[in-house]
Amino acid sequence: MTVQCRGITAKRSRCSRNALGTDYGGATPSGRTRCWHHLPRAGRDALDAAREAAEAAAWQEAIAIEPACWSWPVTDEIRDRLARSRDQTLSRVERAFAFIDALRIFDQGRCAVCGAPGSEVEDHCHWTGRVRGWLCRSCNTREGMDRHPDTVFGKYCRRHPYMILGIDEPYTGYGWENGAPVGGWWPGWGEPPDDSWSNNVLTGIGL
Repeated sequence: MTVQCRGITAKRSRCSRNALGTDYGGATPSGRTRCWHHLPRAGRDALDAAREAAEAAAWQEAIAIEPACWSWPVTDEIRDRLARSRDQTLSRVERAFAFIDALRIFDQGRCAVCGAPGSEVEDHCHWTGRVRGWLCRSCNTREGMDRHPDTVFGKYCRRHPYMILGIDEPYTGYGWENGAPVGGWWPGWGEPPDDSWSNNVLTGIGL
């Protein structure tokens, strides 16, 4: 509910601004009835401190979150499927089905970051051109904007499902071919890595 400020203007009229309410804990009683302009200095300082404390607590809570895929077990069944996917004595179709089975047993159709089931998209690293895993559309969009190493997205980039499973897969989605952008690497992305996936220190970082 919006409360009008009870302060008085220089023209001796009632202030038309809204009171601050109980933002960040409502640090002072006067803060619930005054706008920032009419709040005493002590009240402003108290609200500033409350805001900083709330932001610090929210940040600590945010960086404590781990990607959902970190808690998913890598079972013997998954390892067996992955081994079959690399068995050259099997047909290409059989290897493909074994690979798909391994992924689905591992993620069960869930987003690797938030763990929500539903529509997923294939996520890849724009530095290495390698697939990282499957994300919901929301997390896939947010991952592209969040580059802080301590957030859940930064943690995911450092240790994603394909890294957990030991899979090296080039991204071949729209505009890509064999892990490289069609038409060459775009400005700002740097040169494609020369080392193999297992030796490339940039793998999974996604900076």
